[in-house]
Amino acid sequence: MLKITTTLSPPAVFVGKWQATQVYYNYSGGERRDDVKDEVLEANGLAFVHNSNDNVYAAYNKHVAAKLGAKFNARLRAASYDVWIKPIKHILDKHCLLGQHGGNLRNFSYLPRLIPRAHAMKDTIKTMEKDGQLPLIPLAILFCCTPSEIRKHVGKGRWKYLCKLPHSVVMKLMLTLYKLEENMFIQFVGDTYIANQMLDTRPPTACFWLAICEVIDICRDIKNTLIDRHLLVVFKLVDNGDGTVNEYFEQAEFSFEPEFNWQPALKAAQDKLLAKIREQGVLLRWLNQHCRVSNKQEIERYLAFFNDTRKMCNKVGEKMALSSKEALKSQHDRLTAHFRDAILQRMRAQRDARREGIIKELGSYHESQVIIAEKLSQTLAQHPTLNARVLTGGEDYLDEAEEMAHCLVNYLGAAHKGVFVALSLRPEGQQRTTLSLAKDKGVWSKHQHFGYDNEVVENPALYQDFTYSVCATLNGNQ
Repeated sequence: MLKITTTLSPPAVFVGKWQATQVYYNYSGGERRDDVKDEVLEANGLAFVHNSNDNVYAAYNKHVAAKLGAKFNARLRAASYDVWIKPIKHILDKHCLLGQHGGNLRNFSYLPRLIPRAHAMKDTIKTMEKDGQLPLIPLAILFCCTPSEIRKHVGKGRWKYLCKLPHSVVMKLMLTLYKLEENMFIQFVGDTYIANQMLDTRPPTACFWLAICEVIDICRDIKNTLIDRHLLVVFKLVDNGDGTVNEYFEQAEFSFEPEFNWQPALKAAQDKLLAKIREQGVLLRWLNQHCRVSNKQEIERYLAFFNDTRKMCNKVGEKMALSSKEALKSQHDRLTAHFRDAILQRMRAQRDARREGIIKELGSYHESQVIIAEKLSQTLAQHPTLNARVLTGGEDYLDEAEEMAHCLVNYLGAAHKGVFVALSLRPEGQQRTTLSLAKDKGVWSKHQHFGYDNEVVENPALYQDFTYSVCATLNGNQ
């Protein structure tokens, strides 16, 4: 049976020849996680091979029990906890906690990539604690750098700002940069993508330092309340990235073609990342300068207003009027009116083209509808208060559909065949409605009866006798 062995310096967990590449301290025993077991067995030349006549599930369990022993998940989790968590638990609880726990080992939740970095930085962390640099420890762990190295990369002004921040705000900043590192393909070394390598402890790349400086500049220019309430929300836009570039890098990672050069695409992705960060920085600085935001709803409202204006400016090639809230609102209203007029003009052109095509195809008047109108003339005269009129052609149907905001025009083909008829009802002081009748198996009956935009008819009893008389006339019963 393979035994689980550990080393503390450097921290490592082994099962035979297999070495863990992740920190399995919260490895869930409630899940089978056969992938890890298969990986361990394969690394030790003990991969499971089943006979088609066997019960595969039972045979697999028997093989795992024989080679890995009972309660393998729990033992792997405990060994990982003893190596990675226990020696530096006080550091992780203060600076790397993702979620609270209830005293149960499985409920511990630390930011996973920070665990090996905290190990690598534990001596530096002790020195920082003695020197009273407690608020900066989360960033030192994230960057895997000493305070002097951070200062060298971010500059004196940004360093002074960071030193004045409370620990809670630094934690927010760390979470943002952590997400940035995780999802935006920043951590590249040579031809190897390492952002998701759990045990990597190398410092940030030059591009990541640029991103760090941009984020710090944003934070320096806005209130801490905005950081607490909105920094992570804003940077969700950065987290998502570009799907096309994402797929491209996934393919590049597994490409073995020597002539395949993806460095230009990498630079393009990095430039796009910084552009997005700067855009969000402009937004947050504008919010801080011109808007007194006191809650998340207000922030979201101004965010939508700001981004909406920016999109319209990009379309017409204008610069945003950021001098004041009033100037930006005036620009927003003007551009909104401009685009609304353009949309209405386009809709009118489409409507006219559609009208012309329908009239050309079906004719202005349908002979079958004219015959039906003549047949119903006496019935309509018996109900003068309804002001009913039979729609007899393509123009009538188009006008009624536009004025009543419904889809009557879709039934023009059926009307042309003589199996559909529509009437416009306009009783004085009452709701205007459209009544349609359809012929099925030689019998006419009510099809639909709606008001404007397919509203329910307010007084259906008013039309019962009329509808019955019209159907009876068309069916030859009157």
